[in-house]
Formats: sequence, structure tokens, C-alpha cells
Amino acid sequence: MPFELTEKPGYFVVRCYGIVGPADLAEMIRRAIEVESRHPDGVDRISDFRDVEVFNIQYGSVSEFAKARREQGFARVIKSAIVADRPVAVGFARMYQTILNHPKIELRIFPTMEEAIAWVTEKPA
Repeated sequence: MPFELTEKPGYFVVRCYGIVGPADLAEMIRRAIEVESRHPDGVDRISDFRDVEVFNIQYGSVSEFAKARREQGFARVIKSAIVADRPVAVGFARMYQTILNHPKIELRIFPTMEEAIAWVTEKPA
């Protein structure tokens, strides 16, 4: 599986690498739901695409991923950061951001992990 999921205090990180395909997206959703089930008040997340060599996915796969996320309910607004530093990764991140349309997921795209962590862990003013 070309990703690893690591839980941190208050959020989790999915780091993708190598070749990512539709089955990988489905497994990422399954694992995210598993983590979320242990956090009934909600848990923020970071998806790191900097080490992906090939996105072996099409619009339909991204759309199905977004649909699965839209079908989930959350107790609060969830922060979802995507780290993408190359044009193809940024393109897929923007596509997902555009079609997600979930009122309880605030999604932002960052070029660095440091910026993503800072946003996900910042305390409300």
C-alpha cells in the first residue's frame, strides 16, 4: 500500500508515496473512517502528496473519494490540509477541493508540511 497513516495528538497524517491508484484511495478512506470512529468529536487531518511519483487516478476516482467523504457526518468542522508541492499534485488537490463540497470539512492546500501543521494545530482565537 503506497501510504502510511500516523496518528498525532489532535490530528492524523496520511503520507502517500510511489504510485497511487483508485484502490489506494478506497483504502485511505477505510483507514480514515477507522481513525475517525475513535474520535467522536472529530479529528483533523493532513494528506501529504509530496512523495507521490505517479497519480494513476482519473477524475472519477477523485469524485468517488469526495463522494465518500461527503456521506460522512462530523460533530464539528474538520480541518483537512493537503500538502502538495508539484503542479500535478496541486492539480489533483484542487480538483478534490472543488468537488468535495462538504459543509463540515474546511480544506486548504499548502506547499509545505510545516505550514499544514501550523494551520491544523492552531487554536481558535
